[in-house]
Amino acid sequence: MLKPYSAACNNKRQPILEVIEVLFAGCREVLEIGSGIRNFEDVDQLANEADLYLRDDYAMPANNRLICWVKRQQTTLP
Repeated sequence: MLKPYSAACNNKRQPILEVIEVLFAGCREVLEIGSGIRNFEDVDQLANEADLYLRDDYAMPANNRLICWVKRQQTTLP
């Protein structure tokens, strides 16, 4: 689904990309699960139910945030 063009979004693109490129320099895969999260608590609860934990919450330019959930490691008993 295409979203309408936003000049404000386009203006914020470069400073946000500069931060993201540093944070994800060593990552091979990144999955964006949401844009414009309005209710963080609901999304965090869904992440926990999917066996994900909140690893980091980075402040970004223009009052944005980069929220990173990570899959919990499975432990096996001998």
